[in-house]
Parts: sequence; structure tokens; C-alpha cells
Amino acid sequence: MRLFSAGAGGGGAARSGHHVGAGVLALSLAGCAAAAAGHGPGLAPASPADRGRSIAERECARCHSIGPYGASPRAAAPPFRDLRRRYNPLTFQRRMAEAGGHDEMPDPKLADFEVDAIAAYVNGL
Repeated sequence: MRLFSAGAGGGGAARSGHHVGAGVLALSLAGCAAAAAGHGPGLAPASPADRGRSIAERECARCHSIGPYGASPRAAAPPFRDLRRRYNPLTFQRRMAEAGGHDEMPDPKLADFEVDAIAAYVNGL
């Protein structure tokens, strides 16, 4: 069974094959990019809370317990699970965005979308 006709120039099959190969390569690269972004075939998009946990692991876990249990590495740093009891989500977001948390906490210089993601994670604990 022949998939491509030769066309007028006789090289239609080779040219069409190159186009198909380039298309397959483009789709493969797009799939890799989607997987790296947290979505794609078989992967659900990362939720704001999932992104918040990743950011918290990178920016906050040195001092805070970011999980549902366990003590914070730094005694003065409250566990994240306690933050949702101390602050409503809006107050938490405002404190993180404006003051970087509290006096002893270094300002992590988070973008607004990162603060929102961390708040979504904390609210879900």
C-alpha cells in the first residue's frame, strides 16, 4: 500500500515524507513542552495549590514545616498548617505580598502569582 503519490516531479513521496516527519517532530516537541509545564497527554494541569507547594518547597521549607504534619526546622517559624488558622486567605496574601511575612522572615521577593499559589496551598492544608 502506497501512502504518498509521486506527483509531477517524481519526488513527491520524499517531500511529503519530510513534511510528515517535521510535523511529527513538532508535535513531539510540543508534547515535551506541555509535560514540562505540568500538563499534556495523561497529565492534568498543575493546580494553583500544587504550584504553591513547589514554591514553598523552594522558598519556605528551610524554616517552615510546609506539610500537614511535623515541626518547622526553625522553631520561631510557624508550620504552614497553622497559618491557615491564624490568617484568612486574603490577610495571608496581603502580609506575604507587602511585608514578606514577619519581622524575622527575609523577604522572599515573590511575584503576585507565587503568593497566590502559596496561599492556595496553605488554604488546602
